[in-house]
Amino acid sequence: MLFDIGRIETLENYVLDDSLHQLSFYEIIFIEEGTGTLSIGDKTISLSKESIVFTSPGQTRRWAIEKDITGYVLFFEKDFLDLFFSIICSSIGFNSSINISNLLL
Repeated sequence: MLFDIGRIETLENYVLDDSLHQLSFYEIIFIEEGTGTLSIGDKTISLSKESIVFTSPGQTRRWAIEKDITGYVLFFEKDFLDLFFSIICSSIGFNSSINISNLLL
C-alpha cells in the first residue's frame, strides 16, 4: 500500500510502546490529545495537544507516553511521493521525469 491514514489509538500493530524500532515508511503524526516524548534518532520531541511530527524511512524511534495519545497518522511510501509529484508536476507543466522525492530526504 502506498498510502494509508488512521486513528492512532485504533490502529492494530501501531507501535506506541517504549521499544526502539526502525521505520520503513514516511509518516505524519497529528496529536490531538496526550503527552509524552518521541525520540527519533538522537533527538527527543515533546508531545502535547496539537503536535505534528514528520518521520522518514530508516529513522529509529522510541515513544515515552505519559498520558494516552490520540490523533491521526498518515503513512506513505517513497513511491507515493514520486507518483504524487509526477502527477502534480505534469499537470502544471513541469518536467515530470524529475524525481522530486529526492529533494525531501
